[in-house]
Amino acid sequence: MKTLSLISSLLLLAAHAWAQVRETSAAMSQGTRAALELELPLVDKKVLMSEWGDYVKGFKAKITSGKKAEEMMGDNAVVKTINGNNTIDLYATPSQTTDKAYLTVWFDLGGAFLSRNTHEKEYPEAEKFLLEFGKRMQKVVLDELIKAENAKLKIGQGELSDLERNKAKMEKDNSDFEKQIAELQAKIKQNQDAIQTNINNQATKKTELEALRLKVADLEKMKKQ
Repeated sequence: MKTLSLISSLLLLAAHAWAQVRETSAAMSQGTRAALELELPLVDKKVLMSEWGDYVKGFKAKITSGKKAEEMMGDNAVVKTINGNNTIDLYATPSQTTDKAYLTVWFDLGGAFLSRNTHEKEYPEAEKFLLEFGKRMQKVVLDELIKAENAKLKIGQGELSDLERNKAKMEKDNSDFEKQIAELQAKIKQNQDAIQTNINNQATKKTELEALRLKVADLEKMKKQ
């Protein structure tokens, strides 16, 4: 039922935004800074961070992770749509609820953290950058669901094969039983005919015996005369 619920959610999301981005301010290793928060459904945060690391590596970032916190840093990323050829330090931390995951990302443009008010040109590109990652995560989730459903399909097909084999065996048993029943019915008919013949023979024999008794009685009478 849970998988069906996830699939239903995915179908609903197909008609709406898979991922949503909003501006926020949150604490991180460099203090409380302006950030963008990416909201995603159905994503485990461990998977989220693994995919995020691979994503920012594609922008030449060197990945480091905090020893105590879950914060991941993408050092010296080059995202030309946001900051041209200048590098960006990307900080990210995940959080998760029962049905959603959140990725908070700080964009250190070199002396200033990106925000809507101070970076009117760059901010929309940062949103696009995160939404593109959201599309990547959508494919990851769909791949996992397809894998899970295919595993269930394989199990179901095996169970169906077992049922089909059991049905074939039961049908063969039934056929054998029907043959045995037919043979027994023939024997019963044969035995019933034999019983009737026996009854008829007994009647004939009784008649013969009665005639003999009468004959003996007549002979006894003749002897006494």
